[in-house]
Amino acid sequence: KNPQTLIAVAGLLANLKIATANEALAAIYAGARESGVKMAVLSALSELKYPKMESIIKAGMADPDENVRTTALSLLNNSTVTKENLPAIVNAIFAKGSAREQQELLATMNRLDRDKTLPVLEDLFRKYKNRQLSANVALELKEAIDSSGSADLQAKMAALKPTGSPLDEYAAALYGGSRWGGWDLFNNNSTAQCVRCHAFRGEGGIVGPDLSNIGNQLSREQILQSLVDPGARIAPGYGNVSLQLKEGQEVFGVLMDETAEKLTIKTADAEPLVIPVERIAKRENFPSSMPPMGAVLSKRQLRDLVEFLAALKE
Repeated sequence: KNPQTLIAVAGLLANLKIATANEALAAIYAGARESGVKMAVLSALSELKYPKMESIIKAGMADPDENVRTTALSLLNNSTVTKENLPAIVNAIFAKGSAREQQELLATMNRLDRDKTLPVLEDLFRKYKNRQLSANVALELKEAIDSSGSADLQAKMAALKPTGSPLDEYAAALYGGSRWGGWDLFNNNSTAQCVRCHAFRGEGGIVGPDLSNIGNQLSREQILQSLVDPGARIAPGYGNVSLQLKEGQEVFGVLMDETAEKLTIKTADAEPLVIPVERIAKRENFPSSMPPMGAVLSKRQLRDLVEFLAALKE
């Protein structure tokens, strides 16, 4: 009866490929209340190729717990979903499912045969184009279309890029990330090393600006831009700027403050210079010491980081 024991036994049977207890596992699933037990049994029965897997997955997709539903969706494959019943599953998930379930379903479709997924992807693309789908699934939809092999759909998806700006490549990373995944990446990812330079809530480095209130200071678009093109923006007090004024004067110094109307520059003079934006003819930001994160992190990781940083509000 102990949930942890049931989870461990389900994993053990799957690891040792012991299928003789499949019916007992199915009975455990039917009587289980704990989501962890249901998820473990679902995964084990899938690994053990349980002949009645389709009905177990269907029960999992109808479970009241999102984690169980998501696990069930992740187990869909060509033997458990047909071309005829896939549209009904997709329509149900995109009508009532959470963003996480929608993301998982799209990721699962990458493993299904093209003749099953192509009609569904065409319908989902049409809805996405008409803004009838959440922006949270933009990255998974693009990945599913890329893996579909349909040149027509890929061209249509690419044509949705609005301005041709450098950020368009990363636009799908704006919404739908995991805040917890972003926290873990910020604190523990050895490639990004965010916490070595930046602090939040009193912990971290001091080389870069404190990010404790970054969710109130920058929009998601600005946060993403700061990650993939760190030289495009300068955090006050953390970068140099060179200005050529309309009257011919040149100013170089540390950017201390910036608003829509004026810049405050610390120069060699005793007092900072306050320069109205309307006087500036040309501006050059000097390269940030922060590397472009698009070169070291995946788009999914960037999406998680955006979600985490956007939630940092004091």
